[in-house]
Amino acid sequence: MKISVIIPTLNNSQSIATRLAHIFKQTIPPADFEVLVVDNGSVDNTVEVLTLLCKQYGNLRWCSEPIQGRAQARNRGIHESTGDLILFLDDDIDVASDHLERHLVHHSAASKPITVLGHISDISSMRPKWLQDYFHARQSIVSSRVTGSNLTIPRGIHFITGNVSLLRNTLEMVKQSDHAGDVYFDPLFAFREDADLGLRLAKAGVEFIFANDIQCLHNHKRNVQAIWIRSYQVGYSTERLIRKHPEVATTARYLTKSVWANLMFLVLSVSLFVPAYILHFFWSEPLYKVIGGILLYQTNRGYQQASKDHCNV
Repeated sequence: MKISVIIPTLNNSQSIATRLAHIFKQTIPPADFEVLVVDNGSVDNTVEVLTLLCKQYGNLRWCSEPIQGRAQARNRGIHESTGDLILFLDDDIDVASDHLERHLVHHSAASKPITVLGHISDISSMRPKWLQDYFHARQSIVSSRVTGSNLTIPRGIHFITGNVSLLRNTLEMVKQSDHAGDVYFDPLFAFREDADLGLRLAKAGVEFIFANDIQCLHNHKRNVQAIWIRSYQVGYSTERLIRKHPEVATTARYLTKSVWANLMFLVLSVSLFVPAYILHFFWSEPLYKVIGGILLYQTNRGYQQASKDHCNV
């Protein structure tokens, strides 16, 4: 079973070589896997770096997807890849030397369609430190916390492409068609395109394997502005996700279409920031909830805007 590792990238020339070096130090032979990097319109020297790296690694290829978007880049990678098993990674993920082997073992033991989700530990650094601590506490992938006790949560929403694998013929079960031909990730989603695909996989009867024996590290550069913008985009895409998959509405119980309720929640969160910050030297959870509340305000703004846009169509 040959593995195709698909990695979209955008303007990451400074660290892509380091990320790829980890991937090529695997316990399985180089002939058993390929790495396909999809350049998604970089304007730095990513193309030059990838061209040089291809001379160093015989099983590395790169291609270009000029239409920017997470869905578009991964769809291009799927079409360009040749392996039976597709493994999605991000360009800011560090993997262990047995990463591919562990994914392969899970699939080799399966007798029905599965998708394997490994655990991601967030080690990203940013300032201020209390904001960094918030993300470390809140944004590790949920694989270790998804158990039989919360089966009411749709498993598909946990399909996160930072560390996930599935067979090519499993992907074929849920492909869609648009003007560009067959697509797997829905290009209409700027964010949460992975959750949409995961929900379609779950509806098709694919079993989700949460593999805590597959560990990797997430090192993503963040700043406050990027976090603020992303929170809005997540809210916008979540409204579209609920419209396409109504069953996930129960997981978005904190989202509201009321502008006034959202504003009042922001005022409450901001007013609690100073006492929560003072307290966080002894107990961090109140500050984390306040930060989450402030970001939720921005997510709700995106959610509300998507609802307006849908009504105006």
